[in-house]
Amino acid sequence: MANTLRLYLTCIRNTLEAAMCLQNFPCQEVERHNKPEVELKTSPELLLNPVLICRNEAEKCLIETSINSLRISLKGFVVSMRCLNIQLSLGSINTLGCLIGSL
Repeated sequence: MANTLRLYLTCIRNTLEAAMCLQNFPCQEVERHNKPEVELKTSPELLLNPVLICRNEAEKCLIETSINSLRISLKGFVVSMRCLNIQLSLGSINTLGCLIGSL
């Protein structure tokens, strides 16, 4: 049981580390705004395929990534968060790093 949890959390951590390669990308719709493309979904070419990692029916992790934002939804752990490139560069990377480090 503990081994499957460790493998599940390691898979989530590795996927999050790969998905956090975000860059500053201004909105194509509104001038001088950084809108999270992962939520707006206005340009399909800026979205990556979502990754769903399941341990069982009750424990799932959905990682959605775009060019400038990341959304993480954990079912079973009750955590949902969205990060923009600006937020990561301003210091919440430490918070996200703590989340990844605790997995």
